[in-house]
Amino acid sequence: MHKLMSATVLLTVALSIVGCGGGAKVIPSGKVSGEIKTMNGQVFDGLTVVFYPKTGPTVAVKADPTGKFTANVSLGEARVAVVSQAAATTTDTSPSAIAPPKEKPTINPRFFSPESSGLTVKVEKEQKEKVVLIVE
Repeated sequence: MHKLMSATVLLTVALSIVGCGGGAKVIPSGKVSGEIKTMNGQVFDGLTVVFYPKTGPTVAVKADPTGKFTANVSLGEARVAVVSQAAATTTDTSPSAIAPPKEKPTINPRFFSPESSGLTVKVEKEQKEKVVLIVE
């Protein structure tokens, strides 16, 4: 009986030690909300904002047609890129679908990379103001 109790205690201690620290590390994050626009206030549809935080995973979020976005990003400084989405293809042959597409404004390709965009954000637990990303 004594040996069984000792073995049970030893097994419980061993399992509790193995269980400690074996899980994935949780990286604190904060919510970033904002919008993308030009210096003239023009808004682009079909853009994705990509956050590259110093710690934690890269986060990509599609902006809505008015240029607004919200993302959960690791706390701290994050470099930012803004990329265009590829044009969708369709099998719709209706007149409206085969009409020549309206010319969409494009952004400067330098914003496609966090190294050349010059855009950064400071992610905090509680966001104090909306982020405005100016692209050209």
